[in-house]
Amino acid sequence: MMIRFAVLFCLGGCTVPTPQSWPLVVDEGFGTAQSLESFTFSDPNIWSWADDYGGMMCFAEGSKFKPPFRSPRTYGLLKNAQFDAFVMEAEVRQIGRDYGHRDLCFFFAYQSPSQYGYVHLATMPDTRAHNIFLVNEAARVARSPVAKEGISWGDVWHKVRLERLTPGGALQVFFDGELVREAPGEGFGKGQLGFGSFDDTGCIRRLRVWAPN
Repeated sequence: MMIRFAVLFCLGGCTVPTPQSWPLVVDEGFGTAQSLESFTFSDPNIWSWADDYGGMMCFAEGSKFKPPFRSPRTYGLLKNAQFDAFVMEAEVRQIGRDYGHRDLCFFFAYQSPSQYGYVHLATMPDTRAHNIFLVNEAARVARSPVAKEGISWGDVWHKVRLERLTPGGALQVFFDGELVREAPGEGFGKGQLGFGSFDDTGCIRRLRVWAPN
């Protein structure tokens, strides 16, 4: 995995950077089994690498991780990097059974198992699904009203994109280019980014992160 941090110089004054000008600081294509070494896992025993689709990282059911509060049991987080403002883009596939809460999750502002934010993308929205949640020393709390509709995972690859353009700012979530969820930023600080599920199965074959210097 490539992780690099660029230094931006301003001549004649600076303006607030946009994602188009931010450096690409993470570009993980999962081309080898060593890709797993770039992540920390809630339960490493259920994660594996495969050479399908040019390389991908997947997780199975049966996580033995027991979070301190009601929250996702499966996640892999990028090591040695924390982000506040960022754009994260992932190519992912849900490989579990089809039901209302069929999900994948995307983690941000991760500080500890009891303090982080995550996006839950699911087939059917309700008070516990398909929202942006905050875990802050308590069971997860939804940050937005219940959506009118969820998303369709099918059995294909999708592109999910999280955008938080200012430190501690609002978060927007795009599914195959369409804005599907957004929430204010209060309560979310700097932290790790990652991918996983509440208790389902899935794969990821590309992960990229852009961030300001």
